[in-house]
Amino acid sequence: MSYDLNNLSLRALEKIRRVMDEIDSRVELLGKYNEITFNYNNQEIDGISAREFEYIFKHLRKDGPLEKSIQDYQYDDRVYFLTVNPEAFYPFLDDVRKRINELEKGTLSESVKNEIPLCLNLRTGDFSFYNTKGNFSPAGQEFKVLKTLYEDKDHQAKYLALIQSYRPLIEEATKGQKDDLYLIIRNIKEVLNILPATETSNQDVFKNIKSYGYRLIFNLNEIKPE
Repeated sequence: MSYDLNNLSLRALEKIRRVMDEIDSRVELLGKYNEITFNYNNQEIDGISAREFEYIFKHLRKDGPLEKSIQDYQYDDRVYFLTVNPEAFYPFLDDVRKRINELEKGTLSESVKNEIPLCLNLRTGDFSFYNTKGNFSPAGQEFKVLKTLYEDKDHQAKYLALIQSYRPLIEEATKGQKDDLYLIIRNIKEVLNILPATETSNQDVFKNIKSYGYRLIFNLNEIKPE
């Protein structure tokens, strides 16, 4: 696995940063090498499940830049015993944070980074989709629905989660609310030049999953559990 930061999505970078921050939070600078111990168990920390943490950690340790940063690695029932080399660990962590900052500011193309047709700036609502460029108001229902799908690791969400993105107090997705959601999705498609369908329209990447919700159909270069 190559850890060229330019080829990782914002979501993947944030997960790497959280794992490294979790390691960093246990480090006390006592010398060149710092022995730390922590028990991850099965709890979720900072939005990362134990399974995801283990997956990301093992890849960083085995194939990635942490190969020379973490030594004397042991694992027993999700208890990690590490020796961290700060001379290698912290420069890479700084690079990860810098790359995240660049992407959050929208200075680099999310579509180029992920080789996907859709680039959405989660802060401003600016987007590019194939040759179509425009903006979704961050306060609008369309942006909130699209953002929910875009941020999910599988780019899908249940009807209720999508409705709650703009109506957070809703507890159950009724037929009427699903109909409203359908219209919001249709509005998104119009802005993305998917609709009306013509010879010059963009490809429809939205899929309605019966009795579940919606999904965006494209592949991301993203770290995810196997």
